[in-house]
Amino acid sequence: MKIGIQTNLWSQERHEKDLDGLLSEARAAGYAGIEIGAHRVDLTQPDALRTLLAKHGLQISALHIHGDLADAEQAIAIAARAQIVGAFARQVGAPYIALSGKARASKSENDLAREAQLLNHVGYVCGTNGVHLIYHNHYWEIENDYRELRYLVEHTDAARVSLLLDVGWVNRVNGNPAQAVELFRARIACFHLKDTLGDWFTELGRGTLDFAALKPAIIGKFDGWLVHERDEAVSHPLESAQISREFLKANLGL
Repeated sequence: MKIGIQTNLWSQERHEKDLDGLLSEARAAGYAGIEIGAHRVDLTQPDALRTLLAKHGLQISALHIHGDLADAEQAIAIAARAQIVGAFARQVGAPYIALSGKARASKSENDLAREAQLLNHVGYVCGTNGVHLIYHNHYWEIENDYRELRYLVEHTDAARVSLLLDVGWVNRVNGNPAQAVELFRARIACFHLKDTLGDWFTELGRGTLDFAALKPAIIGKFDGWLVHERDEAVSHPLESAQISREFLKANLGL
């Protein structure tokens, strides 16, 4: 299993002005790789990122994109974005494109059908670049007994679309992370681990996520990327990253 970190923890300024130092800190904190938003890198300069990754002995698990998948007008832009990012991903050695959708007050069956259709198409686009699409959930796909996530899994091609299961969001809406792993195990390519305390994100082990229950659902049964994510930049990213990495070592043996 490879342990990575989402670079959301570092500020946009650090991404723009000190990506070298950011990657140095990710490595110093004990991570083998990063996941990064496609909007945070210069997609015209794959050699620059590949060189920095090699310098720090890091891999890249995924480049992350997002959009309103149920919006017909955005669908064309999302697919075009996936083509550009997919080509970049291939050049920097990222195996995955991660895609997040957007919440709507009440999604109809037609909305979900459009989302599934778009995911299949984007999965195909990613495949033409030799990378694989992974869909990343937030809270709305988990609500109402996983209504949206169940639909998307049932109506997309497993050869084109896998899951980046975010167990932090499952936990945040009072779902059962271990149960979610079992429900969607066949489609999970990567995990996001995040922890929350009330309305705040926090370091792993300092929130409400039941890692003891989650551990047997993952350890020994999964061999992909496990990525720690905290959904906001903090003033002490290296310290925060280290705390979470040490927790994973001490409590999950990772």
